[in-house]
Amino acid sequence: MARSPTVRAYVAWGLAGAAAVTLLSLSSQHAVQGQQAPPNLTPAEQAERAARTGGSVPVESNINTGLRRFEPGNKTYWHSHEGGFILFVQEGRARVQTRGEPMKELGPGEVDYAPPGVEHWHGAAPNEPLLQLGVVPYGGGIKFLEPVTDAQYNGQSR
Repeated sequence: MARSPTVRAYVAWGLAGAAAVTLLSLSSQHAVQGQQAPPNLTPAEQAERAARTGGSVPVESNINTGLRRFEPGNKTYWHSHEGGFILFVQEGRARVQTRGEPMKELGPGEVDYAPPGVEHWHGAAPNEPLLQLGVVPYGGGIKFLEPVTDAQYNGQSR
């Protein structure tokens, strides 16, 4: 019987996907623009510069990654991912909730995981933007549901 991957495995895949996104972003930017990175930037500064561009980079894998910015108060609808979803908070404050559970607020460096098919929502806190790295480790589609209510967003309802 096959074992399902642990959250630790998902996090490792997410970090590997993030590194691949950064490297592919750098190489694709140079190929498209025909420019070299300024020689006075360190590798960390080059990676930070590439990350600011956002978007997704397709790789030969079922993993799907995307860097997304939410303005203060902006949020998704309730939804689920066929391949699960790992949210890495890069900057700002995130609000996340899994159906039937309390809303959680997360800060930079914190991670949230929704298993495949589990309904959830995520977005920015009311007074602070959010920059998130989203990883769908097994690919697949997204099923969008109803809007998040104000009571859910404010942590007053599950």
